[in-house]
Amino acid sequence: AGRVLIECVDSIPLMGGESADVRQKVLTAVILGYIDFVRQAGYRTLHLRVPPADEDATHIFNARSSSIRAEATHRMSSWFKRLLEACKSRGMVTRFDSSGHMIALEDFPKDVLPAPLGALELKATAMTTLNHPRFFVAELSTPEGK
Repeated sequence: AGRVLIECVDSIPLMGGESADVRQKVLTAVILGYIDFVRQAGYRTLHLRVPPADEDATHIFNARSSSIRAEATHRMSSWFKRLLEACKSRGMVTRFDSSGHMIALEDFPKDVLPAPLGALELKATAMTTLNHPRFFVAELSTPEGK
């Protein structure tokens, strides 16, 4: 039925003083919980978008240099893939696909993003070659009894 979009996940210290590893585990648990929640609520398609490193809104809480944003973009791409693999192994996702370009994914329509971002992504697609995916589409499984 419905679609859900996740993007702009930032990894600021959540509890004060925790290690990056602990913070990653907490954020992973929160996102996995959210994905299961929307699946239980009846949503059937999950879209994940890794904002490009040059987009101003890449990080919500802290302004970052372009080199840090580029590294974060690559790491977020890897993390989203691991999240979807975990969802698949837990039976929350039946399948997923990814690409460096939005138009390469049939199930990632331009209108999933706000109009200005969708237009920018389509323009960027024609100009960039990426070695890691920035767009992910997952089919959420139907919960038992629904």
